[in-house]
Amino acid sequence: MGKHGRFFQAAIRETEEEAGVHIRLTGILSVQHSPRHGYDRMRVIFLGEPIDPNEPPKSIPDKESDRAEWVSLADLATRKLRGSEPQTWFSYVTQGRHVAPLDMLGPER
Repeated sequence: MGKHGRFFQAAIRETEEEAGVHIRLTGILSVQHSPRHGYDRMRVIFLGEPIDPNEPPKSIPDKESDRAEWVSLADLATRKLRGSEPQTWFSYVTQGRHVAPLDMLGPER
């Protein structure tokens, strides 16, 4: 699959579907592996940025999400979300924590 393997493609596609924003991936925040009964789960948490900062996020609900909006880190705490992960990752980035390069996730050699 080359440089833009399945994880890369999924992150870009899901951001477009759920937020309505076209992005470029800029780094990797975490690679997580969870062995499960009968299968293993692996997640990659990416950092990205909008290709066009003036492109508005999705405002009309659909089957993917209700809508999306740009908010500050302080405003994020006032939003009702499904979980705490957005707050965790936004805080991580604003604290200047380590962001791995995209080529860290590469093919076996």
